[in-house]
Amino acid sequence: MTLNRRRPTPENASLRFLVEDLLDVVDAPESAIRAMQQEAATVLLPGATQALSRQQRRLIALPPAEFQELRRFLLDQLRSVALPQMLPPGIERIHDVKLRLNLQLRANAGPGGVPIVDGSVRDVLWFYVAHLVSRAGTSKLTLCPAPRSQREAAADAAFCGRLFVRRGTAKEFCSPTCRARVATQRARHKGATASVRPKRPIANAHRKGGHK
Repeated sequence: MTLNRRRPTPENASLRFLVEDLLDVVDAPESAIRAMQQEAATVLLPGATQALSRQQRRLIALPPAEFQELRRFLLDQLRSVALPQMLPPGIERIHDVKLRLNLQLRANAGPGGVPIVDGSVRDVLWFYVAHLVSRAGTSKLTLCPAPRSQREAAADAAFCGRLFVRRGTAKEFCSPTCRARVATQRARHKGATASVRPKRPIANAHRKGGHK
């Protein structure tokens, strides 16, 4: 029997591409960066009916080094959005990301009623990323709470902190590696707790043939 799994909504699919692909910034060959630019323009920016839109063409034409910087900028902003999700209950969750954008709003709307804006490449992309995140829900963005490995223990943060898309209780950590690390830590903690648990006193029982 074939299981009929629910497909992610367009917003969720775009959000996963944004967080898990575009914002996974690593050094890569220029050809790989160019391919990522093409995909980012197609997925995140509104397109024209028969060809690429002006916004898409400008993002694709960006020099690879500038595109990498733009990816890091977006990552920093969305980590700031996700950070309040890490706060324990009862802590006030006020956190604003304030940016001054210089944009021109066009009268006509794109597919699905998405506003069409013009401006610098950075401002335009950030506008559509913020629009996507607001539609998909900021609560889906979170930072991985798994502890760092011993190799990374010297880093500033005590936890992994990688940005990822939360998927209910099915995905609480950014990767199988972090999930396994948490499971191992919990098992060790459970074993340590059991080893220091005081033993119950053994009641004196009358042995056969002993004193009555």
